[in-house]
Amino acid sequence: MFPVLREETMHSRFFGFALLAALLAVPVFLVSPAFADTLSPVRNGAELLFFPWQRSAELVRELGGKPEQPLPAGVDLQALRRAAKQGDATARHRLGELYRDGAGLVRNERKAVDWFRQAAEQGYAPAQTSLGWMYMYGRGVAQDDKEAMKWFRLAAAQGYANAQNNVGALYMMGRGVPQNYEEALKWFRLAAAQGDAAAQRSVGWAYLFGQGVEQNDKEAAIWFRKGAVQGHAASQNNLALLYQAGRGVPQDYAQAMEWLHRAAAQNDASAQCNIGLAYWFGEGVAKDPAEAAKWFRKAAAQGDAQSQYNLGWLYKFGKGVPRDAVQAVNWLRLAAEQGHVQAQVLLGRMYRTGDGIGKDTEQAVKWLGRAAARGNAEACFNLGSMYLRGEGVPQDEERAMTLYREATALGSEEAELALRKLNGEGSEYPWRGDSKLVERLRTGVKQGDAEAMYDLSELYSRGYAVEPDARKDLELLEQAAALGSSRAQYALGCRYLAGEGVPRDEAKGLSLLNKAAAQGDAFARQKLKSLSGEEEQSDAAPAPAVAPPPDRDYVERFLKAAKAGDAAAQLQMAAMYLEGHGVKQNDRQTLKWLRKAARQDYGPAQALLGFLYEQGRAVRPDAEQARLWYGKAAAWYRQSAERGDMEAQFELAEMYKAGRGVPRDAAAAATWYDKAAAQGYMPAQFELGCMYLNGLGLARDEAKAREWLGRAAKQGHQEARRLSRQLKVR
Repeated sequence: MFPVLREETMHSRFFGFALLAALLAVPVFLVSPAFADTLSPVRNGAELLFFPWQRSAELVRELGGKPEQPLPAGVDLQALRRAAKQGDATARHRLGELYRDGAGLVRNERKAVDWFRQAAEQGYAPAQTSLGWMYMYGRGVAQDDKEAMKWFRLAAAQGYANAQNNVGALYMMGRGVPQNYEEALKWFRLAAAQGDAAAQRSVGWAYLFGQGVEQNDKEAAIWFRKGAVQGHAASQNNLALLYQAGRGVPQDYAQAMEWLHRAAAQNDASAQCNIGLAYWFGEGVAKDPAEAAKWFRKAAAQGDAQSQYNLGWLYKFGKGVPRDAVQAVNWLRLAAEQGHVQAQVLLGRMYRTGDGIGKDTEQAVKWLGRAAARGNAEACFNLGSMYLRGEGVPQDEERAMTLYREATALGSEEAELALRKLNGEGSEYPWRGDSKLVERLRTGVKQGDAEAMYDLSELYSRGYAVEPDARKDLELLEQAAALGSSRAQYALGCRYLAGEGVPRDEAKGLSLLNKAAAQGDAFARQKLKSLSGEEEQSDAAPAPAVAPPPDRDYVERFLKAAKAGDAAAQLQMAAMYLEGHGVKQNDRQTLKWLRKAARQDYGPAQALLGFLYEQGRAVRPDAEQARLWYGKAAAWYRQSAERGDMEAQFELAEMYKAGRGVPRDAAAAATWYDKAAAQGYMPAQFELGCMYLNGLGLARDEAKAREWLGRAAKQGHQEARRLSRQLKVR
């Protein structure tokens, strides 16, 4: 695995490169590149989507429309009806559009379908495409992907570019047909060759994510530019984000802003949101919260949920706008009603505390409950606390504990601590009376295991399975903290700050908290925010949560090990220099330490070196060198995988899936995912579930998809939980 600070267990599609995951987060094809109605590029916490789908239904032009819109200029409705009744296919299709959009007529989607069908049966390609769209989304007719594909194909066979792009989108998603990236790309290219801007963007997506073609950022930029110069707003937005990230084009914030403004001028909500983010972060423009708020408002007014959330957050904390709880709630509710989970959580918390709006526990339970149902750890924790105290709901300790367990499985340390406290008050506790556990922990202590020291100190502190002993508790806690256990550093730091069992020493307490926070300890970060007066702003904001940099001792410890020849420590130093984490960013030092580790035949370092050559980070892009180092990494992972190492099995599967260092082979990827999943490895269980769900590399099997996604969900995999819920609804 790639050991990066406290993020060793994080996995991305790029071999566990945790520090690089934010640069390359890959959105799932939930909808087609043109039908999209998905997330805008939120930058909070670990999630960072650089390339969101456009928030408009482009596959069928003029899709939108509010009820009772004015009749479009130049349309003679009576003449149009006469022509439609006389069998004119163009008139029939146009009349269907008016009914669909509610333009000059009362919106009536069933009548729209009737007129589309009459024109489609006459062989009119635009009507066939519109009818396919109605089937795709169940508008005025029962939803049916196969019927949608049927009508798209009929129009595509006539060379209708819009329909060809739609056929490609359905192949990309595996809707109505088996998923087939190569077939999808074939149809995208046919439409793109006719100059269809949406299809050109689709080809760009295929290159960006290596779907149906070898991944190539430069080609992605070329295709996005083709659509952008035609005035296609979504392509302009995508090209801008490539300029921001420096992928396929030199990083250029000025160019990024130029393209974003072109898209925003067309009222593209994603671009408006991205301009707001640029002003929030100060990327290519001076940091200006007020200007950020202005652009978020433009997108929010169009219904963009992420912008509504961002604007609500700004009003809550008075950033760029006057602090106004009522306005905050209004905007957060709009986002929450669209299913924006973070908005639901923040809205629920505001109602729970009565933050400037009056306490309303019924509303708090409603919104926290919705977010909890979608697997949000913070919502589960807050809702659990309400059940524990009987706030707005009947007091129910069992329900509270269930919610705390769910939150703990999702990674909430607050919930884990609350659960432990509850268990210590008389509920079942897994450590109580477990003498074998005590023996195992004592053995670990003798071997110098810091985490065993911390766990044993907990037993002595609470009197679980051993007699309470404050002296042994403190000794073990100090030993664990000295060896780098962030949990021990946090617990001991809090004791020194409070003078609990030790002399009160604020400087020592803060030092320990900072050490824990530098390793990513969430409790330590929150405690430091609280002490600095920032606690109120701990809700997810437009800005990302960034861990404090490692302190000097932390860096020195890895540097000492790296100089002594430890390959894992050398890789750690390379990662820190690559990202400027705890040290000044330095490409030369990155390559120095990475090559030292790679030349020791250390697979994770070889994989990262291949990745850097592939992406042109810290080195000039060199496809041959990338293949060389990926190949060495694959050989290393294979040896470890064949010995039964589940993490190596997972990484080897990832390489087969992406075609890095080995030929792309979905079946081989599935085989190695299966081996790792059988050993209980959560990321592999999730990937295997997805492969069964999509029929990728093995026969599609929804029952097995449910099984493996369920196993991953039980271990706390949030996306697995979401997919499992969707499958249960079917």
